[in-house]
Amino acid sequence: MLKKPRWLSVIIPVFNEEKFVGECLARVVKADSLGLKKEIIIIDDGSGDGSWRRIRQFISRRGAKPAGKQAGGERWRGRIDWIVRRWRPNRGKGAALR
Repeated sequence: MLKKPRWLSVIIPVFNEEKFVGECLARVVKADSLGLKKEIIIIDDGSGDGSWRRIRQFISRRGAKPAGKQAGGERWRGRIDWIVRRWRPNRGKGAALR
């Protein structure tokens, strides 16, 4: 027998989205989750602008509290669970071969 799902996981990829990431996150937070608890996973692929700072500000303004560090990221808990991962900037194939 299948169990009823309890979570709605939303994955948001980010790369140099400082201007737009706040609006995107606000829309996801506002969206109806049909009674499921939301888990928002944000993957920042080495942004060189202020995306990382904006993401952290957005989450903390919603009352979420840091709940520990993970490899390459952070976990925040509140009304919504947040997982934020940040990768090093991609330096291309040439750098990988060196």
